[in-house]
Amino acid sequence: MKYLGYENALADMQSTVFSTKTDVNLMEVVVQRALDNAVSKLQKKYDEFKTKTPILTTNPITAEIGMKEGLEKGDKFEVLEAQQNSEGIIKYIRKGVVKAVTIWDNRYMAENEAKGSDASRLKKSTFKGSGDYQPGMMLRQIK
Repeated sequence: MKYLGYENALADMQSTVFSTKTDVNLMEVVVQRALDNAVSKLQKKYDEFKTKTPILTTNPITAEIGMKEGLEKGDKFEVLEAQQNSEGIIKYIRKGVVKAVTIWDNRYMAENEAKGSDASRLKKSTFKGSGDYQPGMMLRQIK
């Protein structure tokens, strides 16, 4: 195992939705969101942590990734197709690039914080890009 680095992260909890929660419950939300934010920063900084997820649908292009992973509108992802050679070794071939269009709020307890918002109703994020993509192809974030 090789040490790569560290990141500091905070969790912003200014919502009045949580005012009825106990201090213990609030601390649980803050700690989970801070951990998610730190992992998100690591994913953007180090290739080993880059976000990778399969395409769910192609019209529109969707994937189960969102704010928890630090996804922002306009983030770019390469679309990779797995190809196996005659020796059984799998290589990923780049088929194109897509951009994030709508972002799913999949953060811890987000459904309580943003009741009725568009982001809280989504169950996946959508992407825009042209190409012959199929469900199961891999999305990998690029800088």
